[in-house]
Amino acid sequence: MAGCLDRSEDEETEALGNAMVSTYHVGQLVSAIGGDTINVDLMSPSNVPVHDYEPSAADIVRMQESDIFFYHGLNLEPWVDTALASLGDNAPTSIQTHAMPTGESALDYESMLISDLCDLLTNGPFESTTLGHDEHEDQDSNDTEDNHTEEDEHDHEGHHHAEAEETIENAEGCPTDTVISIFHMEEGEHVLEFEEDHNDDFNMAVLKMPGGHAHHDHHGHGAGAFEWAGVFEVSDNSHAWSMQKVDGAYADPSMRIVIFPTSTPNEEAIHASEEDAESMIEGESCTVVEDGESITSIAAEGSCFEL
Repeated sequence: MAGCLDRSEDEETEALGNAMVSTYHVGQLVSAIGGDTINVDLMSPSNVPVHDYEPSAADIVRMQESDIFFYHGLNLEPWVDTALASLGDNAPTSIQTHAMPTGESALDYESMLISDLCDLLTNGPFESTTLGHDEHEDQDSNDTEDNHTEEDEHDHEGHHHAEAEETIENAEGCPTDTVISIFHMEEGEHVLEFEEDHNDDFNMAVLKMPGGHAHHDHHGHGAGAFEWAGVFEVSDNSHAWSMQKVDGAYADPSMRIVIFPTSTPNEEAIHASEEDAESMIEGESCTVVEDGESITSIAAEGSCFEL
């Protein structure tokens, strides 16, 4: 690019040819660098989610006729390797625009979270807040006797108190005495309470785990594991499932799913099946289902599949 700066405005720029790109964002990147020297053609329609797109025969022909093919990589476009392989020696030069750091094979979301937290605690921006409590309620409690009833105690016990799944002290890059607590929290409203006698000044930062899911050791399944459970009422004979990616990548190259038939589609059924599900997921009996294949049958006691 630096060499272009020495050219006169009247000097024509040599065309670089026709580039096929896998996604809109890759196209924006290529266009920003190549400018008027390259013609950019988008392979997948912009109204189709990139992880749902499958190239047609005409799309493969357009790829073959291009001078160069740019794609994101990191398994954002699961069809790329198959498409390029199908063209053999006729495949265009292909360039992956994104890659993992040397020696890394998966995104380390926890390290990214720690880095972001340390940067925020060190550099801000900061917002000053004075913690307190409702003075009216405090006055009422001082003027009356302790009228807590057994019902009040049960109400308090009904609250779910989250416990940190992991605690990290003095992480590298963080201010001294920093403590990082990682929680698995469901969607909804949560109340953060502090000890009444905690009167010291302190800095606090709260961030969501990058990637949309908490990629941490959950129930001992190892780094990167994420559990999700749901109940569905279905009446037709076939269903199509697609797995949504997070920040352009799946949590893992493959995933395991356990399906239980049930006549009681409710939350209690989920809890009742939890131990069996974990046993099947961690076992060796999962049936491998390749992309595009079908799950043909589900056993009455449940079945495990690796997608």
